Amino acid sequence: MSTWIAFIFPSGAHGIMLLSFFTLVFFAVPLNNTTFAHNDNDNDENLLSFHKILQRRDYAVITTKKYFTKAKQFTAQIIIPLVLHWIEHARACISSSLPDVEETAFEEQFKYLIVTSSLLGELPSPNSSSSTSASSSYAMFRNTTLVRLRQFVSQCEQGDTILLRLIDQIRQLELISQGSTLAPPNHLNRTRTTTSSSILSSSPSPNTTSRLAADMRRGTSHILHSQFRKFADVLSTLEPLSHGGNLSRFRDMYNINNNNTTHLMIFDDRILKAAMDNTDELEHLIHTIHWKRRECVIHLLALDVMTLGHDSERVDYEQNWESVIEVMSELLNDYRRQTPLLHQHLTSSSLYSEEEEERKLLPGTVDQRSQALLHQYTALEKHMRSIQSKLLLCRQDAKACSSSRGAAVYSMERIGERFNAIDQDLSHMIAQWEDAKDAYLIVSDNESSEDLTQILPSPPSSPKKTDSSISSSSSTTASRRAHFRRSMMSGAAVSSFLESKRASRQQRTRVQLSRYSLLSSPSTETL
Repeated sequence: MSTWIAFIFPSGAHGIMLLSFFTLVFFAVPLNNTTFAHNDNDNDENLLSFHKILQRRDYAVITTKKYFTKAKQFTAQIIIPLVLHWIEHARACISSSLPDVEETAFEEQFKYLIVTSSLLGELPSPNSSSSTSASSSYAMFRNTTLVRLRQFVSQCEQGDTILLRLIDQIRQLELISQGSTLAPPNHLNRTRTTTSSSILSSSPSPNTTSRLAADMRRGTSHILHSQFRKFADVLSTLEPLSHGGNLSRFRDMYNINNNNTTHLMIFDDRILKAAMDNTDELEHLIHTIHWKRRECVIHLLALDVMTLGHDSERVDYEQNWESVIEVMSELLNDYRRQTPLLHQHLTSSSLYSEEEEERKLLPGTVDQRSQALLHQYTALEKHMRSIQSKLLLCRQDAKACSSSRGAAVYSMERIGERFNAIDQDLSHMIAQWEDAKDAYLIVSDNESSEDLTQILPSPPSSPKKTDSSISSSSSTTASRRAHFRRSMMSGAAVSSFLESKRASRQQRTRVQLSRYSLLSSPSTETL
C-alpha cells in the first residue's frame, strides 16, 4: 500500500494539487436545472437548498479559479514533474525491474563466474571454467551479459595457456642457440660418433633458433602492447560505472594495492623494446597485462548496478548494463582476433616436427627394414631432448626466484609442474626404450629368415638334415636374442671382468720382473 501511495503522491504538494484538481472537475459539472424545477416546483425548501448548492459551487469554482490563476507557474512546475514521474516509474517497472530474489540471483551468478575463474589469480594459469546455463526468466540483456562473460573468461584462459607455452618455447630456442646441454662439452666431443653427429646435424643451427626466438618475442610483444591499450581504454570506461566503496573493498579482498602495482601499470616504448630483446622482460610484460586485466575484472565485480539495494528500480539500470555488455564484447572480439595470432607464432616456430625429422632422417633409398628402428630412435631422442630442456628451464626458474623481482613474478609451482612433466617423460622414455628393443629383435629375426631364403637352391636333403638346419637356425636366433639381452643387462659384470683381467696381467708382469731380477743377480756377484 505504501508503494502505491509513494507512486501516486511523491510529495505532499503533489497530493494537495491533485485534490484541488479533482475538486475543480467535480464542481465544474453543470446541474440539470429543469429536473429540479419540475420535481420541486411547489416546494420552497427544495428551491432554497438548490440555491445554497449553487452558491457553494460558485464559491468553490471562483476560489479554485483564483488559486489556479495566481499559482499558474507553480502548477506547471508540479503537475508536469508529477506526470513525468509516473511515466518514468511505469517505464522502469515494465522494462527492467525485478523482484529482489531474481536480481540477487543474477548478481550472484555474474560474480560467481568471475571469482571461480583464473582471472583474479596473481599469476596467469590455464584453467577450465565450468559454464552454467542462464535462466530463461531473465531479460535478454541479462542472458547476453552472462554469455559474454563466459566467452570472455574462456578466451582469457586459452590465451594464458598459449602465452605460457610461447615462453617455454622461446626459452628452449634460446638454450639451443646458446649450445646448452646436460653433459660437459669435452665429454660430448670424445663420445660423439659419426652417426650421432649426422643426427645432430639435422637439428636447426644456433643462428636459426636465435632468429626464431627473436621473431617470437617481437610478435608476442606487439600483441601484448595491443592488449594493454585495450585494457586501458576499458578501465577508463568502467570507472564511472563502478561503486567506490565496493571497489576499495574488493581491492583489499584480492590484495590489489595501487602503490605496489604502479610499476606494473606502465607500458611505454622502452618496455616494449626491452621485451623484444629479453625473454625475462617479455614475461614481466605478460604479468603486467595480467594485472591490468585483474583491475578490469575488479571493476566488473564492483559495478554500481550491483549494490545491496534494489538497483533494478533505477532508471539507468538497463543503460549501465548495456555499457557493460559493450565493454565485454570489445574485449572478447579483441581476444578472438589475437589468440589465433599467438597460436600461429607458437606453431610456426616449432622446431622438432615429427614429419620434418622423419623426412630428414629417412632418405628415399633407405632400407625399409630399418625404418622402425629409426622411428624408435627418433622418439627416444625427442624424450631426451624434452627432459633436457625442462631441466634447464627449472634451473632458469630457480635463478629467477632468487632475484628481487622474481618473488612477485615467478612461482615455485611452475618448478613442481616441470618436475611432474619430467617424471612422465622418463616413464614414457622407458616404455619407448622397451619398444626399441622389441623392434630390434623383430628386425634381426626378419633379417635371419631372409638370409636363409636367399641361399641358392641345393639338392633335396634328408629330413634329418632339414630338422637339424631348422633347429640350428632357431638356436642361432635364440642365442642372438639371449646375447642381446645379456649385453643390455650385464654391463657391470663385463666391466668387472675386464678390471680383474687387467689386474691379473699387471700381477703377472710384476712376477716376471722379479724373476728377471733374481736371474741377473748371480752374474753380478761373479763379476
